[in-house]
Formats: sequence, C-alpha cells, structure tokens
Amino acid sequence: MDVNLTKIEAMKIFVEYGLTRIKWDLRELDEETLNWRIAPEANSVKWLLTHISMILNVYFPRAITNNLKYLPKNWLPEYHDNETLKLETIMADIEKGKNEALNALSQLSEDSLIEKLDWYIGEDSRETYLMILSSEILHHEGQIASIIGLKKRMGGETTRVVPPEAWKNH
Repeated sequence: MDVNLTKIEAMKIFVEYGLTRIKWDLRELDEETLNWRIAPEANSVKWLLTHISMILNVYFPRAITNNLKYLPKNWLPEYHDNETLKLETIMADIEKGKNEALNALSQLSEDSLIEKLDWYIGEDSRETYLMILSSEILHHEGQIASIIGLKKRMGGETTRVVPPEAWKNH
C-alpha cells in the first residue's frame, strides 16, 4: 500500500474494504438470520445493511455537497424499517451508492476537506464528517459479522468468514 495516500484516497479504501468484507459475510447469511435480532431492541443484519445503504446514498452526498437535506429521487421515507425491501434490492442500492460515493469523493479536492459543515455533531470539517461515514461502514460490517456468527453458534453451527481467494476451497 502506498504510504503517501491522500486523505480522500484513504477514505475510499475504508469504504471499499468495508463493503468487500460485507460480501464475505453475506456468503454465510440465510433468510432467517437476515431479520434475526438477539433482543427486540437490537439491530438486525437487514437494518444494518439499509443503514449502510443510507450512509452511501444519502449521507455521503450530503457531506460532499453540503446539501444537508439531500435525498435521492424516489428514496423511500421509511427505508430502515421497510419490510418489503428484499436483500437483492438493498445490495443493489449499496452498489449504486458505493459507485456514486467513490466517484464523488474522487471529484473532491483535499482543500475542500477543511470546509465547515454544521450537521449532526455540530460545526466541524467536511473531513471529519467523511471520515465518520467511511469508518461507519467498517463498524457496521463488524456488527453484521458478529450477528451472523452469533446466530450460527447459538444454533450449534460453526462459522468462518473466508476471503474470496479462498472460496474455491470452501
């Protein structure tokens, strides 16, 4: 890895790596686990995936453009808790959001990162907000892996997340 990465390049790596890990996790996901919650107050894998989709499709554009009320055209108002959303739709939304977010990040200048946004943590730099959003994807990927592993172990199964290069052996 190039140690002379720009901040924007580093953010893009965080986003891409987190989303790659989600693909690894989903190899072990079944329909029951998609909506399973360890407690009624806990998030399900489906809720976390819709949240990641919102990060990519709603929050990244807001932070990049400073249009803090931005919503994509035809965005469902109750995206998180929409029972009709299928995994395939959520993953297609994530892929679309990833492509648009990475492209928009590529269009930013390093100088634009110092611009102040007055958003949910108060006034702070665009860099701070974009780093929060980038790291949220990795954070939530860890939660997804934990939920899938816990559900399987509670059912007496073993679990092992395997990177794609090892898939042919498993």
